[in-house]
Amino acid sequence: MFKFNKLEELKEQITIEKFKGKIYHVKTKEMEYYDSLSFDIDGNFANHQVSISFELNCPLQDLLKIESYKTTSFDSYIEGSDLFFTIDGKMGFITNYHSKITRWIKNKYIIEICFVSDINSDSDSSHFAGEIEIDLDLDR
Repeated sequence: MFKFNKLEELKEQITIEKFKGKIYHVKTKEMEYYDSLSFDIDGNFANHQVSISFELNCPLQDLLKIESYKTTSFDSYIEGSDLFFTIDGKMGFITNYHSKITRWIKNKYIIEICFVSDINSDSDSSHFAGEIEIDLDLDR
């Protein structure tokens, strides 16, 4: 589910892909690789093409450490604490967000991200606020 404000008929596309993350160990000078996830959410809002993307900065096994039926902050799981917000192909907007994750059954999670993005340009000065809810199943 992908919602901007109270928009009800938004056709969004959520893409979740696995990628290889890496950690460089300074003491041993070795590189360690791990599997993680990237998220891309695309949709339309008020005649604008909107995209939000982020990557996890942890191995997938770290998600398995979250207790079942417990909600915890998700901000520290997002790489560099960056949520990339794009409107009509333009980037660089200031986006503030708070996120949380709930593990509800075995390998199934709900990720919720509330955000506000300031768009200031000569032709448009507006704010987009919304909520993203992603149902994540690690067994798929």
